[in-house]
Amino acid sequence: MARGDLSKKITVDVRGEILQLKETINTMVDQLNGFAGEVTRVAREVGTEGKRILEELGATVIGPYGGLADGLAAARSERFDGALLDFNLAGELADPLADLLIARGVPFIFITGYQRDSIDRRYANIPVLAKPLEAESLERVLVSLLEPPAHRPGGR
Repeated sequence: MARGDLSKKITVDVRGEILQLKETINTMVDQLNGFAGEVTRVAREVGTEGKRILEELGATVIGPYGGLADGLAAARSERFDGALLDFNLAGELADPLADLLIARGVPFIFITGYQRDSIDRRYANIPVLAKPLEAESLERVLVSLLEPPAHRPGGR
């Protein structure tokens, strides 16, 4: 495995204990490759499901974006009223994108399989929804997030 490339295996001829190590590493690369594929599949499903729910609620959806670089590019170039942000974007934490959304004043919701306490404390005020997404929960959080302050309980 070279720099996270799960298609690279050890191919040199070796003997003895080094051969056992080579076989162990190559088996681990195969297992990680399968796991990475499953994580990618689940991430796509979350994006697709989030898009479907939002469209059913009458939203115009831009995205989903498959990775951190795509999300950052969209956040810099697109204008949108809110965002759903998977905390783990194809193996990269979404902190830079979350920070950019905050700086631009774009409200967003973290969608994650992580526990709330594993998310940096600087995002304590950001709503978090667990995977798999539930339409009712998403709608409730979106309404509270996007509702004008004058219409919120307490007028805040």
